[in-house]
Amino acid sequence: MIQQLKSQISIDIDNYDYVIVADGSSYYTDYMGGYGAIVLTPGMADKEAAIFAFGSATHTEVGRAELQAILHALHALFVENHQESSYQLELLKESNERVLVISDREDVVKSINKVYKRNVNRDMWAAFEWYEQYYDIIAEHTPRDDKDVHKIADAIASELRINLLDYAQAQQDNGTILMKQLSPKPS
Repeated sequence: MIQQLKSQISIDIDNYDYVIVADGSSYYTDYMGGYGAIVLTPGMADKEAAIFAFGSATHTEVGRAELQAILHALHALFVENHQESSYQLELLKESNERVLVISDREDVVKSINKVYKRNVNRDMWAAFEWYEQYYDIIAEHTPRDDKDVHKIADAIASELRINLLDYAQAQQDNGTILMKQLSPKPS
């Protein structure tokens, strides 16, 4: 998987300690979303396991779903590789590990790279900024479905969104209201 990504991306990912390929899925009429991310280590052999981070959420939109994928991946990376002792955290701060995020959301990429202000989804950006104290994070934009590895993250996000919709419909059919249907935001 890592060799495949290296052949498809224009920057040298070997300059990063980790690469996160993330995608979110949501639709404005139902506000249900799914998200998926793959965490890769550029030095890893192709047969080594990647970290997958994924989930679904109600009352969301695609920007939040995309950010949730990135946050979930950062959390998985953090938990997988670091103890939460104060000594370990200080070592992590000093190590300056570099993380590359690959996303098809240009606004999220520009916000990560501090080209855009982080005014929308401030709660999620606050969580992101916590990880920035431990990692040097930059982002690279990729067009939707441009890279095979990104297609995997997109498929995970889309499938989880559909599964959540199916579950909500089944609960409603059984007389249980899973969530209140939100009205679309006015244009």
